[in-house]
Amino acid sequence: PDAVHTDLYDDKNNKIPYDKIEAFFKENLKMSEEVDIIEHLLEVERESSQMILDARQEADKIIAESRARAETSFKEQYDSILKDLEQKESSAKEEISKRHEEQLSEYKQSLASAEKDEKAFRSLLDSLLFA
Repeated sequence: PDAVHTDLYDDKNNKIPYDKIEAFFKENLKMSEEVDIIEHLLEVERESSQMILDARQEADKIIAESRARAETSFKEQYDSILKDLEQKESSAKEEISKRHEEQLSEYKQSLASAEKDEKAFRSLLDSLLFA
């Protein structure tokens, strides 16, 4: 009943509320911009989470590789030190054994070359056993 047809380009009676339309679009565009911004921030958050995950995985990989290299290096150094100590131990054993044999041989020679007083020995035994 009170409807009036007015084209946007033909608003002679100021029937089109441009200020209300402008406010409506500004408000809705603003919200749209906020939604876009929120969506953008969420996307940035997803991307940064993925970057952090990728970085953590890469760091774990690097740490594992470094640990493996360190363990290999440690084992090589340990084996080298162990081999050196075993060689020193073997040399020390040989030297001790050689010295022992020399001392034993010298002692046997000194016993063999010692003057034996069998009469005094028998006398000592008699006094100890039959006294």
